[in-house]
Amino acid sequence: MLTSTEKAKRVRLVVAACFLAVVLFVLVGWFLLVFGSPDPVATAYRDWIQFQRTAVRIASGRLTEIYPAQLVGGDSPESRDGFFFLYPPFVAWITLPLAPLSRLGAYVACAGAVAVGTLLGILVILRSLGTSTARRITTALGSVASAPWSGAVMLGHLSALLLLAPAAALLAWSRRRPAMTGGFLALLLAKPNWGLPLLGLLMVGRRWRMVVGFLAGGALLVLVSLPLGPGLWGEWWRTMVAYRVLIAGATAPWKQATLLATIESLVGRRATDPLVVGAWVLTCLPLVLATAFAWLRHAGDEGRFPRLLGVALLTILVVNPYAYFYDAVLAIPIGIVLWTSPGSYASPALRRWAMAATGVTWIWMYVQYFWLTTASPSLAGLGLAAWLVAELGDLVGQRKKQWAPPDGGAHVAFRRGPAGSSPGAERTRRP
Repeated sequence: MLTSTEKAKRVRLVVAACFLAVVLFVLVGWFLLVFGSPDPVATAYRDWIQFQRTAVRIASGRLTEIYPAQLVGGDSPESRDGFFFLYPPFVAWITLPLAPLSRLGAYVACAGAVAVGTLLGILVILRSLGTSTARRITTALGSVASAPWSGAVMLGHLSALLLLAPAAALLAWSRRRPAMTGGFLALLLAKPNWGLPLLGLLMVGRRWRMVVGFLAGGALLVLVSLPLGPGLWGEWWRTMVAYRVLIAGATAPWKQATLLATIESLVGRRATDPLVVGAWVLTCLPLVLATAFAWLRHAGDEGRFPRLLGVALLTILVVNPYAYFYDAVLAIPIGIVLWTSPGSYASPALRRWAMAATGVTWIWMYVQYFWLTTASPSLAGLGLAAWLVAELGDLVGQRKKQWAPPDGGAHVAFRRGPAGSSPGAERTRRP
């Protein structure tokens, strides 16, 4: 007879093997399709192309061409294929290594950078939470087996590397560096619709040292961009306004992972329709208020910071007007906490609800994005919202200062540092 521990290890091994099979099937199948085609570049012609174009323009001194003068009807390649560089000027620097590469080489570099960078971020989060090796392996494989991760790698979409921001922030948090934590979170300003709401929640939670670090990090990012020319900020803003008008009623809901896309898909009207906008505001407002209340209720409770951060990122994803399916990598941090930290949940029923919603949503994303595509309703946002409701219900219902260990199988004692410092995690085995 197998003991309960041996049974748990066997189940974990089977689950890890299933996750690995999904990763290999999806990615190996895709790359065989690309490199087995007569024209690999044409087959893989996706979002990565905007990053290489930006790199080539910087290297050749054509800085004024980073943001197109017009989005439609022009002679630029962006106006013909619709791949625009939409990020603030400081992001342009990370594209520079792509400049000397061929088109195919740039695609491989982008896909490889996303795969390695996001996997590194996942491992850093796991290390910050002090999880066991077995849980780290299973959770890491589960994260990379998700449709958002696979999609980001296949598209070579470098914005998925923003997962490194919360990962580095959690590592700094575990080492009692609140200002550095905020500084790393400032990297999310690469997508201001992610970074600015998070700054607001840091203020609601009265994490002032993190707020100072965030503001300092944001200022540093602006300074880094100045060698490209301060005028680029105006061009970026003009492009963003024009792009918002361009896609307001033209973005396919099935490509997105937001509540707005779900409502738009189910109602059968465009996102600009007043009925859709009203329904979106009415459904998202309670989620935003509940998230803010959770941060306010547990202000200063260091043990809950990973969950609060993860819930904040999930809320930002769900309530955004536009967030594509690869942007759902933003949900990975709270998914890791959900999988590895059962002790941090007060309600086992709500945790089971969250895990069920996560599993159904991840499966549906594969069905929607890699099989049904345009024929499918956009239900990913609804699934993520159901997960968020379970997370918020558990967090809001917990008593203040009642903290459970991040790892269900280990006790995490917090070292007391100097007065005013944040705790760092030190994992010790239970007797």
